[in-house]
Amino acid sequence: MNEQPKQETAGPKEMTWTAPEYAEYSKHPMWFLAFGIIAAGLVLYGIVSGSWTVALAFLMFGVLGVIAAARKPKAVEIRLTGIGIEINGLLYPHETIRKFWILYHPPHIKAVYFETTAYFNGLVRMELAQQDPRPVREFLDRYLEEELDGEEPVVDVIARRLRF
Repeated sequence: MNEQPKQETAGPKEMTWTAPEYAEYSKHPMWFLAFGIIAAGLVLYGIVSGSWTVALAFLMFGVLGVIAAARKPKAVEIRLTGIGIEINGLLYPHETIRKFWILYHPPHIKAVYFETTAYFNGLVRMELAQQDPRPVREFLDRYLEEELDGEEPVVDVIARRLRF
């Protein structure tokens, strides 16, 4: 699907906004308690089954999970230009983006996804925050192919439902 880039039409030459690097969900102390109980149960399972490696892995995942869950997202600057999409200084040229889609179901989902040609990190999520999705769609439509049936990745669905 490597077609020629779309031709630029009238409209703004650039769009810029600030958004969190990922969606943040407030977590009640009971969330952390439940997470800790589950992690402790998995560690106990590893110990009881005689697999110290599994127990250690679950312990590490539990600690890293709590640290990641307690971390606040950083604010990132997003710029859409005629050259590409820039997120906090990292440029994704239009030629490296296969397609994009917007999922906008406030207050839970307000994001733009784009699929790149990169082997790793081939799917990138960009938060819209308070940005209106219509002008973003109009801007991106000038340069990129839109996936009309784009869906939220399973990992994002699970993270959102678990409020992670």
